[in-house]
Amino acid sequence: MINARPPFTVETNLSPKGSRVSILAREEPFRMVAKTYSRRARGGHGIAPWWRGGTLAVVSAAALVIPAVPVQAAPGDLDTSFGGDGKVTTPFGANFSVANAVAYSGDKVIVAGRVGDAITGDFGLARYNADGSPDTGFGTGGLVTMNFSPLSDVPRDIGLQSDGRIIVGGLTNSEPAGDAIVARYTTDGTLDTTFGTGGTTVIDISGVGDAIRGLVVEPDDQIVGSGPAGADSALMRLNADGTLDTSFGSDGIVRTSAGIGDHFFNIARDADGRYVVVGTVDGDFLVSRYKTDGTPDTAFGDDGRVITPFETAESDLAMDVVVRDNGNIIAVGETGAVDDIGITTTRFALAQYTSDGGLAPGFGSGGTVTTDITSTLGAAADGIRGAVLQSDRLTVAGFCGESHGITNFLEPVVGDFCLARYDAGDGSLDTAFGGDGTVITDFTGKGDGARAIASKGGKVTVVGGAEGPPPGVDFALARYMSAP
Repeated sequence: MINARPPFTVETNLSPKGSRVSILAREEPFRMVAKTYSRRARGGHGIAPWWRGGTLAVVSAAALVIPAVPVQAAPGDLDTSFGGDGKVTTPFGANFSVANAVAYSGDKVIVAGRVGDAITGDFGLARYNADGSPDTGFGTGGLVTMNFSPLSDVPRDIGLQSDGRIIVGGLTNSEPAGDAIVARYTTDGTLDTTFGTGGTTVIDISGVGDAIRGLVVEPDDQIVGSGPAGADSALMRLNADGTLDTSFGSDGIVRTSAGIGDHFFNIARDADGRYVVVGTVDGDFLVSRYKTDGTPDTAFGDDGRVITPFETAESDLAMDVVVRDNGNIIAVGETGAVDDIGITTTRFALAQYTSDGGLAPGFGSGGTVTTDITSTLGAAADGIRGAVLQSDRLTVAGFCGESHGITNFLEPVVGDFCLARYDAGDGSLDTAFGGDGTVITDFTGKGDGARAIASKGGKVTVVGGAEGPPPGVDFALARYMSAP
């Protein structure tokens, strides 16, 4: 008889001649453990590991106990305590719903994204418990949908003020011609009418194509957003109550142009309170740093900005940014390259800068790193959309295997969630994560893509969209183990 402590189950298989016994132990949500043992050469009544012959002490088979020692999940494994298999999808009752941003509120996960199609979509928020179930104390059954204009309203980033109220930034009244918007929600998902005008602040900078793509909530609860302003880019700072902070830039707004196709995507705040903003200009990575009053920090790069091309790329996009404890800046995104037959593919791209704006020489090749995950398979696209630092490890998330030409996809088509983890110092892939430094996650066998990532307690949560029943795309979340 073999004893096992619950919740283990044990199966035994004795060979026909009784010379070998196989023991299979399971414990969910951990991996299966299997061992094969053989009889000792002398005596014939005990068992020992077959590869060790008879060197172990004799153990009576009747007294054998399998200890309940599970095989722990490894970095990069899905966390099966979340949603049962590490993955959660939420249809929102709309044909197309894509999550663009994620934040932790205690142990709960708050996600913001577009609900509905690209023409008339609305703000959508969802809050989940630590196990991935909907938090029914938030909105209606854990969901909130809010319409602010006749055309599309798209949330792009999310943050929390010190009292837990939720700040969401994005655009209103369509992407090509709309305005930037910031909305504030109470902790139960109600629009907070004490903020701005009736719960929102709408900011018209250029008259066409303004938006917030990234935001940070400061320690004093002020809000700083970054994004496009027509053909230019802009920063804007709001007071905690939603009014523009007139001490910042010109009446709360800094508008800038670095060249053709100037576009800010995301923002971070460094230890000195300066704002580091990343994006693209002239098809290259763009990194800018601003002082707390909104003026360019001329100690960084060339008058406060650095432009970095990747090889022969046609389109380099810096989509997110993190600041290391030593003051170095890591920008992440994608780079496009043309192959021998003229097909452009995209791949993961990273660049690290010293605090003065120079490329960090010990990182990758001269300060930059590119990673092919699926683009070597043909006209496929890989791209990073979010990054988090955990100690000296940089985990990035995005999409891979997507159709070329839709890397800024409105909805995923054929790709998958894709993660990679790097050594933040030298840019090498961390092979302790997923076995080779990368993880690909498929939800439905159709199109999936990640848009944002957040970390807490040795785990990372990645959000985006996953194609569900035709013709829909749903909010999609996956949580992974990430402790070293």
